[in-house]
Amino acid sequence: MMVLLDMDGVIANFFLAAVRAHGAEPLLPVWPRGQWDMASTLQLSQREFWQPIDSYDFWFYDVKPFPEVRGFLNYLKENGHQVVPCSVPSGNRAACTQAKRDWLDYHFPEFHLAGTAKFAKDGRGKLAFMRPGAVLIDDNANTIREFRNFKRQAILMPSTTNSLDPDLRFDSANYQPVIQQLTRLTFAPQ
Repeated sequence: MMVLLDMDGVIANFFLAAVRAHGAEPLLPVWPRGQWDMASTLQLSQREFWQPIDSYDFWFYDVKPFPEVRGFLNYLKENGHQVVPCSVPSGNRAACTQAKRDWLDYHFPEFHLAGTAKFAKDGRGKLAFMRPGAVLIDDNANTIREFRNFKRQAILMPSTTNSLDPDLRFDSANYQPVIQQLTRLTFAPQ
């Protein structure tokens, strides 16, 4: 099965890197769980929010992989899934896309992910990657709804920016619910 993995929030801890880019770590103890719009939580305009983030250096150096992601990628590989990282690059698309490809090569050379990665180039976002038989794993509930509206398979990843796991730490990821849902999809009659 082709597994489309959102990069920011599933493979990489964009949330913590963005909080740090704004010097907002003191807000973490009171951060509202399930709040997707980080800019409004930080009381910033969208332009102010993306300004320190929209660079090659941020995407390559500041965003870190979740500590648990290598085990998850190994699980996918061992179970015969085709892993395709996907992302909707930020404003400076060229720099963001190149940084994310380089980031995949640097952190996960053994998986050869940079060559399979897909980056949205138009307003359709990740909908452009829909394929019969593929499943999207994403931390954005709206993206999951969009996929499901088109009768495509999608799994919502527990995240600090959605309400699936209110006890999730900001520096870690919980792949177990995703693995359970993926297993059900893999063995479900077609």
